[in-house]
Amino acid sequence: MKRSLAGWNPIRDILSNGKTRALRDRIKELEDELAGERQRADSLAGSLASLERDISQAAFEASRKDHLIDLLEGKVSNVTLAALRSEFGNKDAVRIARSLYDVVFVDALKQGCSLSEAAVKTTRTQMAWGDAPFPMPIVLSLLANPSTMSAGYLAFGVLLARRNLLPSALDAFLRADRDELRKLAYPEFISALASKCPDEVTMERDFLANMMVGEENPGYLHSLIRALYGNGLKDSALVLADRIRQAPERKKILVGPLKNQIEWFSAYEKFVLEKIAWHDAAAASGAPIVALLDYKQPDVSFTSINIGDYIQTLAMLGCILRLSNIDIEGHSTLTAAISSLQSRVRQDRIATGQKAKIALTVLDRDATYDAPPPPGTWLLAFGWHMHKSFSGRLAFPYHPNVRPIFLSFHCNKPEMLNDEGIEYLRRYSPIGCRDWTTVYLLQSRGVPAFFSGCVTTTIDTLFAPRETGSQSGQTAFIDAPSLADEQGNCSRKITHGKAEYRWTDFSTNLRQAVDLLEEYRTQYDRIVTSRLHAYLPCAAMGLPVEFRPNRQSDIRFEGLLDLDHEMIESIRNPLLEKTAAILNLIATGVDADQVYSAWSDMCREDVDEAKGRCANIPDIRLSADDVKALVAEPLSGRVSYGEFSPDVDPASIVHVALAADRGYASYLCVVLQSILRNSERPVQFHILSRGLEEKHYNLIGERLSSSKCCVQFLPFDSIDYGNIVGMYARTTFSTMDRLLLPYILPDVRKIAYIDIDVVVLGDVGTLYDIDLGGMPLAARGSIAPEASGGFSYVIPASIRLAPNFANEFRRRMALRSDLAFPTFNAGVLVLDLEQMRKIRFCEEFLPYVTRYGLNDQELLNCFAAGNWCPLPKDWNAWPTQEILNQPKLVHFVGINKPWNGHNLPFANIWRAYRNEVEDLASALQ
Repeated sequence: MKRSLAGWNPIRDILSNGKTRALRDRIKELEDELAGERQRADSLAGSLASLERDISQAAFEASRKDHLIDLLEGKVSNVTLAALRSEFGNKDAVRIARSLYDVVFVDALKQGCSLSEAAVKTTRTQMAWGDAPFPMPIVLSLLANPSTMSAGYLAFGVLLARRNLLPSALDAFLRADRDELRKLAYPEFISALASKCPDEVTMERDFLANMMVGEENPGYLHSLIRALYGNGLKDSALVLADRIRQAPERKKILVGPLKNQIEWFSAYEKFVLEKIAWHDAAAASGAPIVALLDYKQPDVSFTSINIGDYIQTLAMLGCILRLSNIDIEGHSTLTAAISSLQSRVRQDRIATGQKAKIALTVLDRDATYDAPPPPGTWLLAFGWHMHKSFSGRLAFPYHPNVRPIFLSFHCNKPEMLNDEGIEYLRRYSPIGCRDWTTVYLLQSRGVPAFFSGCVTTTIDTLFAPRETGSQSGQTAFIDAPSLADEQGNCSRKITHGKAEYRWTDFSTNLRQAVDLLEEYRTQYDRIVTSRLHAYLPCAAMGLPVEFRPNRQSDIRFEGLLDLDHEMIESIRNPLLEKTAAILNLIATGVDADQVYSAWSDMCREDVDEAKGRCANIPDIRLSADDVKALVAEPLSGRVSYGEFSPDVDPASIVHVALAADRGYASYLCVVLQSILRNSERPVQFHILSRGLEEKHYNLIGERLSSSKCCVQFLPFDSIDYGNIVGMYARTTFSTMDRLLLPYILPDVRKIAYIDIDVVVLGDVGTLYDIDLGGMPLAARGSIAPEASGGFSYVIPASIRLAPNFANEFRRRMALRSDLAFPTFNAGVLVLDLEQMRKIRFCEEFLPYVTRYGLNDQELLNCFAAGNWCPLPKDWNAWPTQEILNQPKLVHFVGINKPWNGHNLPFANIWRAYRNEVEDLASALQ
């Protein structure tokens, strides 16, 4: 009998046979055993992997231990705190650094250095490593001992000067030995003296005239040259440089940055002489003179190495060369370099008009005073402004011989917008601005300004349109190395920053700019860059370019991001039209008033349009009901202790607010104790709390309350402000809650707010009674450079945001106030709560937290915007930033606190108060 193969399954037939049941069971057993073996193998593999990780970690720890030993034995050079943090973590890195400073100090003493020399050397090491800017325990110990105080003041002065706290540094230096000061800290002393007593700096010339160069540290001599040149002693700096060149020890000392700077002095002198010759030739031509921008200056470290600067000048030159009716005259060297570009002008960009001529010369943007141009020299100003020389003053306004037309101006330095700078810009307004942030800044100071965009959008005047079709399949990554690494072999890394551009002359750099852009135009299918002046010219030439900046909300970029062809045209065409109109007027020789009048007329509509944009901001205010709902829970949960005796006059009560969370509770009681010890009047404490429980309230309230002291706790745990991107890591979140004081305390007219990291030595009633002069608050003005003006708050806060919110915030603040407003430290305040309620502080400004991520100090400064009463500095004295003289309140600003065991000035007094409440503080920990 035949069986059909269709549907036949021999395995099934076998397994269905009763005789094979044992075989089936055996197979099942083997499968189970195999599964068990697999589990054991997986477990063994996991154990092996864990063992390998343990071995790797042990090897890593051994390596770290060996590295730490090498560090402590001084075998490792180029140490930085950042590198230590990367290897050991933040906490251990700081501890290691402190130990290393001790090693540096002791080694200096072993090598025969005096106490002062060792202290100064160690302080300079600390700053070179990029350590947090506060005095080291060594310095603080020297300051605490009368016999070593001079050395301490010397080292403390160096640290303060390196932090640019120059007036405070001078106070320290004047307490040190004068001979040691000139020997060990002369660069810092010159800078500090110039900051407070500029007329006295010239009195140092006699000492400098007799100063001999020996085997001084090259870094010290370099710093001295910079300090002299930057603070009005240019002649002394150049004499010192010449002595160093001729010194017998020059081979030992003429190294590194010092060698670079001294060689640059010689090169820079040749560039200056070249520009003077160009000026003379331009003047001799008899034609109206127009200057192009170069980027040299006496400070080698700030002379441009960015070819993007020369791309901007090249674009401006294209705007001139397209005017076929204007002949170019000037020095033969310069005109020869420029004439070679004439043939590059696109035919469709050539403009005609009345026959005329101009003479070209060149000015250095940052140093117009070093090679002054002939009187009446015109400058179509554009681009980023500007660098200092040797940390001195900015060379702005330009030399008085310059007649500026601000065509495409970007202000990056708030120091430019001082009273002199603003008056200068008003005089030559309207100001065409490369970006909208500059428009906001200038309009906030009453300077007529408008958005003109970047001059590099006109660069295609000198470059023929790109031929269609594929080029090479290559992608150029311009200053975007990490992106290039992701791409692989089909990419080329290019940088716009090369040291050679610093040392090469103007004409050569122009040629290199042309060659580089030609390479982009012809050799790449795609361009990716983080550089604005690669992105814009490539976009203007129609190249496929992607702009990948580190921060799109950078103040340089508003109005210049995501430009399509039409947007580029809307920037390019007005620039071409305006430059043509102005250059034709200049070339025909009309007087300056006519030129400026015509400039004002052609920009009037642009200025009006810019004003409208600046005023266009959304309404983000809260309603009063919104705020009342927000504070409802803290008000319902408040707990009070104590009751004033009947004879206490309510008007005599001093209201004090503090903010504390669970981590700060033990320190809170120290502040309260110091206040009560020194107060002659009854005090009502309002403690804004987070994370505190009833037992904590009881411990503090029952201990401190009396007939002259009442304590009220207001719990804020339920209030969430959202993502506060500006919050400092070292700051307790509870300080945000003071922003609600006007609503939390509706019956309190005035209050003193005090941070937790303080010790109070005076009568808080004196602080409370300060006359605010009609202002909403009193505070001490900031002295730290990084927080010394509205610009330093508004701009950093904005660049943390997405571009749309960043632009909106800058626009809102410019509309609200002059962005140069003075700022304050918000750790100690006297607040007029009644006035703050009237002007609806909470309703208007609390949204700044949720919408823009401002922390409380940023918000309070943006609210006041310069309208605040100065608090006497003895009511908010900073021991790590100044020399203190009988302070009434010591504020331990920064990351070093007295409870961390740091030997800070006045920390002993804080500890004495801590001892008075030790049992309470311990119970609260």
